[in-house]
Amino acid sequence: MAREHPELTWEVADLTDCKAQLLDGAYDVALDKGTLDALLCHPSLTELFFEVNRFLAIGGSYIIISVLTSAELLDQIAQISGLGFRGRATPVQDGRFVLLSLIHI
Repeated sequence: MAREHPELTWEVADLTDCKAQLLDGAYDVALDKGTLDALLCHPSLTELFFEVNRFLAIGGSYIIISVLTSAELLDQIAQISGLGFRGRATPVQDGRFVLLSLIHI
């Protein structure tokens, strides 16, 4: 993918603790395909959201592809206070996945 889009910056990081690697407000988009699902039952889920909140620019998008329902995803986010996100969850056409787009405000 990086070869097909050399104009983009691609980063791989531990999203529960990436302060040393990802600068505050430096990114316009974060794409999560399964990370949230993997951390649902782990205490570091809160850190994931706070780290994404930290490194996304104001107006940046956190895009989550998940096996959870729209209601479950939005409920998980609502349980974490102090996050600066506004979002909308949309079931993907085949019904097996949910695409959640959060905007950093």
